[in-house]
Amino acid sequence: MSIDSAQVPSVQPMPWTRNALGRLGKCLVRGEDIPEGLPNYDDVMLWYNDLTGFLHHRVESVDLTPILPDLIPEISSRTKTVDTLTEKLIRHPTYQLPNIQDISGARLECDMTLKQQTNVANALAAALADVAEVEIKDYRTEAHSGYRAVHLWLTFTELKARAEVQIRTHLQAAWANAYEQAADRFGRDIRYGAFPEEEPGRAIVELLQQMSTDSVAEIESLQESVAESLERLKAAKMPRAFKGGPDKRQVRRHKRRMGLLRVDMEDTALHVYALKKENARRLLLIKDALKVLRAEGE
Repeated sequence: MSIDSAQVPSVQPMPWTRNALGRLGKCLVRGEDIPEGLPNYDDVMLWYNDLTGFLHHRVESVDLTPILPDLIPEISSRTKTVDTLTEKLIRHPTYQLPNIQDISGARLECDMTLKQQTNVANALAAALADVAEVEIKDYRTEAHSGYRAVHLWLTFTELKARAEVQIRTHLQAAWANAYEQAADRFGRDIRYGAFPEEEPGRAIVELLQQMSTDSVAEIESLQESVAESLERLKAAKMPRAFKGGPDKRQVRRHKRRMGLLRVDMEDTALHVYALKKENARRLLLIKDALKVLRAEGE
């Protein structure tokens, strides 16, 4: 998995040793001054910013049109701030700074089906395999504190660094944004299995998690069913007799089956639309409640 200058002209192998970065991480956790001989944190973050820019460019350059023919994915990227990185190192005392997977990260969001999401993850993994070892992490069936998405964990062997790509449907993204607001109000530990001790915080977090694993998952499953029915309708062919012209009885049965399939698909699509509206309404109510709670706490 070689990385040449033509592929990444702005990213050179990390100039610091893992030991030096590990000691820098311990200084951050303890709030100590960085001793002479260790890398400056700002310099380290500048290097990760270059990696983030490279990662963003590589994700953005992948042609996903065959998978998302009528959709335009939204691609963003970021490098962890010193505060969020320090919080993570404190929360996981056995972690070393160079082993943190998501210091550098990119994100792709799109109004896609679960099948399309899987195909996007596979396409990006294949496109990045020439520069990194890629591991696909699927959090859709086994949610983490309600969080559902597909992640790519990247290990850049020659650059001596790691990064992450998050792939989310719009429903997963809307839920994650609401949950982040809840984490800002009740503490980031709710992202790792903890619950607020007092109400209404606990009830809000429990409701959000239930919405993700039940409501959002149900909507996405139904959307998948609608997409599959549409593909079946597009692929359906009029039956013909072995000899001569079309068999009228076969034609009538075929039309009846296709008509029933179309009606069922349209009914499911209307049900999905109603569920999505209700999901959006509940998320908006939760966000409004969080704003009120935040204002009361200031």
